[in-house]
Amino acid sequence: MIANVLIDTLGAIGDKIYDYKIPENLIDEIEIGKRVLVYFGRGSNLVPALVIGICETSEYDNDKLKEISEILDDEVIVQGYLIDMIKYMRDNYFCTYVDALRCVIPSLEQVKRKEIYTYIENDKEINDEYKAIIDLIIKRKGEASFDYIKTKLKISKEELKEHISYLNKRNIIKKEVIYHVKEEKMDEIISLSGKYNTIEEYLSCVRKNATKQVSVLKSLEKGPLLYETLIHKAEANRGIITKLEDLELIKSEFKEKNDELDLSIPDEDKKVELNDEQKNVLNTYLNEEDTNKFLLHGVTGSGKTEVYIKMFKEQINKGKQCLFLVPEIALTPQMMRNIYYKFDGDVAIMHSKLTMARRIKEWDKVRSGKAKIVLGARSALFMPFKDLGLIVIDEEHENTYKSSQTPRYETIELANFISDRIGAKLVLGSATPSVESYYKAFKGEYKLLEMENRANGKDFPEVQIVDMTDEMRSGNRSSISRTLSKKIRERLDRKDQIILFMNRRGFSTYVFCRKCGYIEQCPNCDVSLTYHANTNSLRCHYCGYEKRAPEVCPNCGSDKIKKAGTGTQKVEAAVRTLFPDAKILRMDFDTTRKAGSMEKILSDFREEKADILIGTQMVVKGHDFANVTLVGILLADTALNFPDINSPQRTFQLCTQASGRAGRASKEGEVVMQTYMPKNKTLVYSSMHDYKSFYAYDIEYRMKMNYPPFTEILGIFVANEDENKSVLHINHVYKRIEELLKGKNREDVKLYQPMDAFIHKLKNKYIMHILLRYNKDDEIKKEIRNIFNDIKREVDSNVFAEVNPVTLL
Repeated sequence: MIANVLIDTLGAIGDKIYDYKIPENLIDEIEIGKRVLVYFGRGSNLVPALVIGICETSEYDNDKLKEISEILDDEVIVQGYLIDMIKYMRDNYFCTYVDALRCVIPSLEQVKRKEIYTYIENDKEINDEYKAIIDLIIKRKGEASFDYIKTKLKISKEELKEHISYLNKRNIIKKEVIYHVKEEKMDEIISLSGKYNTIEEYLSCVRKNATKQVSVLKSLEKGPLLYETLIHKAEANRGIITKLEDLELIKSEFKEKNDELDLSIPDEDKKVELNDEQKNVLNTYLNEEDTNKFLLHGVTGSGKTEVYIKMFKEQINKGKQCLFLVPEIALTPQMMRNIYYKFDGDVAIMHSKLTMARRIKEWDKVRSGKAKIVLGARSALFMPFKDLGLIVIDEEHENTYKSSQTPRYETIELANFISDRIGAKLVLGSATPSVESYYKAFKGEYKLLEMENRANGKDFPEVQIVDMTDEMRSGNRSSISRTLSKKIRERLDRKDQIILFMNRRGFSTYVFCRKCGYIEQCPNCDVSLTYHANTNSLRCHYCGYEKRAPEVCPNCGSDKIKKAGTGTQKVEAAVRTLFPDAKILRMDFDTTRKAGSMEKILSDFREEKADILIGTQMVVKGHDFANVTLVGILLADTALNFPDINSPQRTFQLCTQASGRAGRASKEGEVVMQTYMPKNKTLVYSSMHDYKSFYAYDIEYRMKMNYPPFTEILGIFVANEDENKSVLHINHVYKRIEELLKGKNREDVKLYQPMDAFIHKLKNKYIMHILLRYNKDDEIKKEIRNIFNDIKREVDSNVFAEVNPVTLL
């Protein structure tokens, strides 16, 4: 018998499946989805590999095949559908097997298996040869690992396994398998023990001349501190901390790093009765027999989350697991807590900020079936579900569901793949579905579920379009129109709250010299630097380069330096000038860099500690603020100015989502949409809350131009620090594909000339690209992939590909 395995190695050598002979003594134990140890290459070191197939023959000479050395797992850790998905990703997204494998399991080598045994108290007689094992388990507070017992007893591994199996079968001990990684560094939090009520009582327990101990206690008076912060502040050391712990005056706790979302804070559990529209949607979902895929088009505030919860409960009652994906988990803490407490914490969390140790801990909860529901961003799709019954993708239109690094996968496409493989139900939800998803619903690939009214029975907020050209003519050069200014004052007087949405951060979008025309550019990227007033600096939002803002022109020495354009900082400054009595919060990338800062801003605004929230698209995504009655969209046409087929769709979605933040509770809402293009159809349809008219307008354009969803577009990119090499290599790619198409007489495939990427220079690399357009599922894609693989080996540039790029610029 032959095992087909993937070996977790870097580079092109890892992009193949290797064959190994299965020794007779392992044939009964080996299974697809288990890890094994094998000798790889000429080295004598054993490396971990994943079994992805078992067969009777190999295309290679049987005598030259090496044998599998050891099986690492007693149970399957990567399910069959995930192995199929690894192969699909490799073929469809122009990545390697290893790229796809690392989405499914972060590292074959780092993930360790551990058996934990728990003593079950009973009156069964135990022989002396087994009693030593029981004594060790009891000594470890009723729970011990195989490795711990092995180090304490002088018996062989095989003999210990037999003893453990005997005790387990007789129900004297219980065995549990967990997976973990070596513990990563954690934050140590020190606080007062809680033994006394006042700081004076704590201080009375130490000598007055024990100055370091006194300093530590006083430092903790106002609250817990990180260990590193405390010893620096109190000029103490580990010995002082240990002494105070022995005296029960302080205590230390360990918290995983970078786990920004704290779900331990209970959320108010409101009993919600579904309205008739929600009930109809749920009944259709439960009783539909022709398909297991649904598109839930529910307007903002229609109560989609409550419908999701009912869907989850129905599946969990059947013993199934559920997956709930959101675009960015940090933006939805309120929804996450709601779900967490609705399901009694039988929940696993997966997002990019988790440490490796925590990721594997959550991964193991899903593999073992302990987690009934998984919450997360797109990476949660790769969790090893034991029995997945339902996938819900909320705000399915968001770009964050498309991976921006290799493998550049499309989450919704992979969710469809899983649904087809294992029969899980798939629900995509949005107030502004992507044109591609709505087209699939139109064709019958998804069952369309619609909720056209707000759950609170209120009308949609009235949207007023303000022509900023008229404002300029009348002498108002502020980012706040007179109409919006008047309405903000009305809301402040009524103690209502306001959201102002501006999809640019910073104070000014660029700095230039009025005398010679010089513009401050990033030396690493082909973009202008953005001015930030709070630090008086110029910053690149792509590579992070920063410099002090000049007082005179570096080119001609003139002092005619002007800061042009508007960002969130400039809006904040303008609003503070207009409304000095208002309490203002700003939420953009600059104000949310620190861990927990985003959640603090959102909770402060929800608790009405501020009147106005200014921000980028972070502020308009799924938040529910009961007291917000006015939303100002300050420059609605920003994205429309880009020559990109997805610009109208993105603009409609952002403006509609922003409008949906107003009037979500008992008070009426209103929206002011400021633009220099007041008659643009995208903005007009958004102001009317008319998705169907926008869809008809956009799909007609896409059909006319033969763009997705009617075709598929492939972008191939080349990046190199040497611009000449970048140009040379992209031309090489172009010629190879051009020859292929001519040889196949494929005039129906559109191959575009090599071009500079929209941002030609990024992080000191020059980027070129070519685009191809062909029919979906065209066989030509496989042959282009072969050319792509050849070129990756032939050139020293970074070559990558993206199917249906988020932007075609």
